[in-house]
Amino acid sequence: MKVFRLLVFIATIIQVNLSFGQWLQTDGPYGKTSVLSLITHDSLLMGSTPCGYFSKHDLNDSWKLQGTLAFSVHTKIGSTLYVSADGIQKLDLSDQDEMFIKISSLTLESLASHDTVLYGGSKTMGFYQSIDQGYEWVSKNEGLPVDSIFVYFPPHYVYTNPVTALTATSEAVFCGTKKGVFRKSPASNTWQSANNGLPESEVTLFQSYNDTLFVAFTNMIYRSTDAGNTWSIFFESPSLLTDLLQYSQYIYAATKADGIYKISNDSQSWSSINSGLPELEINKLCIYNQLIVCGTESTGVYYFQNDQWVNNQPGMFCSYINNIAATSNMLFASDYSSVYLSEDRSSWLKANTPEIPSYPNLSSGINDVISRRDTILMSYNYSTPNYPYHHSFISLTADNGISWTNIADNIPYTGDDPYRIYIDNNRLYAYEDDRMFFTTNNGLQWSDISLPAQFCNMFYGFIVSDGIAFAAACGNSQLLRLDENNNWILANNGLPPDREPLALAKCDSALFAFVNVHGMYVSFDHGNSWRSAGEGLETNYSIYDFAFKDSLLFISTDYGVYATQSYGQNWAALNQGLKNKQVFSLEIWQDTLFAGTAGNGIWKHSLHNLNLGIPVNGETIKALRIIPNPASHFIRFENLPEGSIYSITDLMGQRVNAGEADESKYIDVSKIPSGIYIVTIHFEDKIQSAKLIVNR
Repeated sequence: MKVFRLLVFIATIIQVNLSFGQWLQTDGPYGKTSVLSLITHDSLLMGSTPCGYFSKHDLNDSWKLQGTLAFSVHTKIGSTLYVSADGIQKLDLSDQDEMFIKISSLTLESLASHDTVLYGGSKTMGFYQSIDQGYEWVSKNEGLPVDSIFVYFPPHYVYTNPVTALTATSEAVFCGTKKGVFRKSPASNTWQSANNGLPESEVTLFQSYNDTLFVAFTNMIYRSTDAGNTWSIFFESPSLLTDLLQYSQYIYAATKADGIYKISNDSQSWSSINSGLPELEINKLCIYNQLIVCGTESTGVYYFQNDQWVNNQPGMFCSYINNIAATSNMLFASDYSSVYLSEDRSSWLKANTPEIPSYPNLSSGINDVISRRDTILMSYNYSTPNYPYHHSFISLTADNGISWTNIADNIPYTGDDPYRIYIDNNRLYAYEDDRMFFTTNNGLQWSDISLPAQFCNMFYGFIVSDGIAFAAACGNSQLLRLDENNNWILANNGLPPDREPLALAKCDSALFAFVNVHGMYVSFDHGNSWRSAGEGLETNYSIYDFAFKDSLLFISTDYGVYATQSYGQNWAALNQGLKNKQVFSLEIWQDTLFAGTAGNGIWKHSLHNLNLGIPVNGETIKALRIIPNPASHFIRFENLPEGSIYSITDLMGQRVNAGEADESKYIDVSKIPSGIYIVTIHFEDKIQSAKLIVNR
């Protein structure tokens, strides 16, 4: 029976059970926050942005990220919100924990509803109608104006019925087209022109309030009070009209470049109400708790109170964080245009940085931010329309961004990409494409260690482990190591020969390489041999970043953050509470793991809440200990649950010893050759691993 149990445990692939706490969002950095939609329902206020949708139940609350779906086209029937984003999706607004459900693959540029019927408009396929809550849609284009689109394949012209805007009243449905307004009754299948008093041009906005219709043609608003039979000019805006809102005795108009205007029912003139707005590009308007709320193009949400707009953005983060780095007393982060700093691990301030010129349609921005003791280094670049066209820089600051010094003047080569930078002890590496240089004196002299001709001319990844530099080049199985003479040599024994290594990571004395298609591999002997180390790690392509503390390694992918304390034998997702799993950067500072997301700022997770032991009867044991370690003849284990099974494998995955584990039992390792081994403890459906060094 004991032999059978042993074979079952060793033969079964067992997932590690890691018990984690929650991710919490830090206060920023905010980045540019463009508001695409504003929705209200009872006490709920929802705002959609390009980085996801947020909600709150009181103006004084902070916005809470609910999901990463972005939408600008929506309508509401009762408590059900319908949006067009990656098809048609619906959400129950009465349940704050509900997620969007995709109900149709149809793509629409406008939505409207009346009673229980949904209407949709497509700029290429015309008008659609659904009577079953959006699951099935029927096209109804008879009578709509026809447009033609040129395509490169025969018959070269495709005829369409473009619908640019929609609204519905109790009497009819109205389509905005490229040739004005068309109308049909709910029972009819044929559209009729309703352009009396309107220009026959493209409708850019359509709204209805209590059967009063408003239609906009770029900056001109027309109004109809007789179901579209006649129209009259209502307002001429200085710039493009983006939204209209009627509330109480006022009508409000949002514009693309001139803020917000209002007019009362008994007035003939419009007045601007822009006091307190830092920008005048307004996207959306709504009413919430009897206050006017507006969504801007870059600074989030504001509400109008006492003739003043008040910022209401807290919690609505849309920054794309590509780097996080730490000094002894400060945490730094960057997006593509700014560097931010934090002393309290919660709030962020924008740091002073060198001015980075920007020209239309040309690249410009920050690439890497790294730390060396109390110095922060930043690489950035910009392109110009005139020779020498490309400008790449590396600057450092030792005073938290107050002053910066450029140290890249003596690099002998500047390409069209920004430098990627890496630092180990006193050696700073700068590389791009196939060219790499290092300096040991802050840029006074640089040494060229570029890839030789026999290797593929692209650095995919770079790392220094135990003082040795490694590179992932773009050729199949081209994992390279820099020797003592600064020459690149292959270090790929055990890696798949048919795919490229894409990224590198490390923890403790272990080096990791992620190989395209095949996944993660680990080496404990400086790349001389590799073994598979990707059990449980999910990604569509590669890894974004890593952070480690001793043998605990964190990896970020497009599926979120993963952790291992068994050198990659088992990975577990660390995503509880993390709404945006696109994590581009990781950093451990003091007792906290920080994650920079692609769109939703920086999140944090206390390392004290990480529990990497094996749960036993509802409790958790401490991490596995091997005594002594290094060992020469015998070892024993501490922190074992009763009935555990152990196995010892070499770095090639070959098992050299196995059996039942007991804290009072000594295990003979005297016949095992000197080297590094992995000890794995199995208990029920749990697993723990630790590194064993045999040294005689």
